[in-house]
Amino acid sequence: MPEQDAGIADVAQLVRRAAKGDHWAWERLVDQYARLIWAMTRDFKLVESDAADVFQATWLRLLENIDRLEQPARVGSWLAATARHECLRCLSARKKVMLVHDDVTLKMLMADPPVPYTEISDQLGLPVGSIGPTRGRCLERLRLLLQAS
Repeated sequence: MPEQDAGIADVAQLVRRAAKGDHWAWERLVDQYARLIWAMTRDFKLVESDAADVFQATWLRLLENIDRLEQPARVGSWLAATARHECLRCLSARKKVMLVHDDVTLKMLMADPPVPYTEISDQLGLPVGSIGPTRGRCLERLRLLLQAS
């Protein structure tokens, strides 16, 4: 068997052994592919904490699916694709969280006379349709805080 084919067989064997609970095989897979996953997180320019989350989530996905891999020898490609999806999921979740100065946001949402939603949209980079619901959530949160005190 040529040397390259032996490497492929070794990876497939590691995957099969790790699927059966072989701790040593699992560690070899991590040793062999950890840099691939970290490189993916760097390509997506994730902050350190998000990169660590992606790293963990990728290995968790392998743990959950290792016994179902159709081509165990291609675990590297599977890990790269999974890491890519986890990076995209992380970026998508990050976009939903917008950090702004609460005092500025509350002032804009509570001003008298009211600030037009188009101006709030321009200032905060929010879609016009999300401003009313955001305002409602802020008011509800304030109500709860006032009731609790």
